[in-house]
Amino acid sequence: MTEQSVQNNLKQNTTDSSPEQQDTVLTEIGERISPREELIRLADEWIAAASDEQEKRALQATREELLLALDEGRKR
Repeated sequence: MTEQSVQNNLKQNTTDSSPEQQDTVLTEIGERISPREELIRLADEWIAAASDEQEKRALQATREELLLALDEGRKR
């Protein structure tokens, strides 16, 4: 999975829900998690599934950038 597809998937997952739904995500087992936790979980899955080290590094960098942006957005 490329860095761009990771960003597109994350953007799609967060823009399809209302502001109320963006505060928490309901998992398949009924557990509520924050968008930050969901981002971490998904990014870690994609990093683990990456086929080569360059892709893993790109995904790790993207994960960190997205977490920083999410944290900055919450400060506003």
